[in-house]
Amino acid sequence: MGSGNGDGALAGFIAGALVLIAVGIVVGAVVFRWRRAIEALRVLRRIGWAYVIAIVLLAIIYIIRDGGF
Repeated sequence: MGSGNGDGALAGFIAGALVLIAVGIVVGAVVFRWRRAIEALRVLRRIGWAYVIAIVLLAIIYIIRDGGF
């Protein structure tokens, strides 16, 4: 049994909605060649790469802060 506040259900709903939106954008860009979907996919790709770079930089900072390899 959960805590009863429904935060997990809301987070799951939001995550599912975001996945559906991303799938819709990819299908629109690849299958239907919609210009707006292609541009949105380009933006999502840039955001994704920025996220990966941020994670790698944080990992490097934590490694250096904790004394190196």
